[in-house]
Amino acid sequence: MPVGQLVAAAVGGLVGVICLPALRRVDRAYPSPGAPGGPGPAGDGPAVARWLPVASPFVAASLGARLGLVAVLPAALLFAVIGIALSRIDIRCRRLPDRLTLPSYPALAVLLLAAAVARGDYWPLAHAVLAAVLAGLAYATLSVVSGGTGIGLGDAKLVGLVGLLLGWWGVATVLYGLLLAQLSAGIFALALVLVGRAGRRSTIPLGPFLVGGTVLALLVVG
Repeated sequence: MPVGQLVAAAVGGLVGVICLPALRRVDRAYPSPGAPGGPGPAGDGPAVARWLPVASPFVAASLGARLGLVAVLPAALLFAVIGIALSRIDIRCRRLPDRLTLPSYPALAVLLLAAAVARGDYWPLAHAVLAAVLAGLAYATLSVVSGGTGIGLGDAKLVGLVGLLLGWWGVATVLYGLLLAQLSAGIFALALVLVGRAGRRSTIPLGPFLVGGTVLALLVVG
């Protein structure tokens, strides 16, 4: 592996470790139903959710190793950390809170603008903004049409962030990330039905699959 990618992987891993205390604070701010301060019946959610914050250094390091020391790396690392926090909350509480998604837009936009200035090329930034608008509006429309069944407005806001990041690499990368997210969510839902853990009217949190699809898209074609 080139030295630049090794350094980027180390930087990514370090960022993931540094963000662990912040992820734990976010976790405490959104207790699962039945936990102290939680609104509903008992349960801490699927066990996998407990380990998501710990995955932050590994996900960030993987992105660093794949992308290398490029100007857009800070934006990718920001999305990874915020995405892990949102996934944890969505699994436990079925929420994608505006307090995390909405401030992420200007933060991600500023990092992408800095990357565009560093490259001296603003077309990727234009593609990213356009992809964010189109993807977010498409999912918001689906949410309204479906009455929030399966796709909520929180999901649409997260999709806007997905489009903003993946749009830097082009429309094809955005579509690839969303396709991975929807396919993996569909397969997971079908598996739950087949093993009797869910019914046809059951829903699953889409946020973790959107984040996972985005990360996979970057690792494959980023």
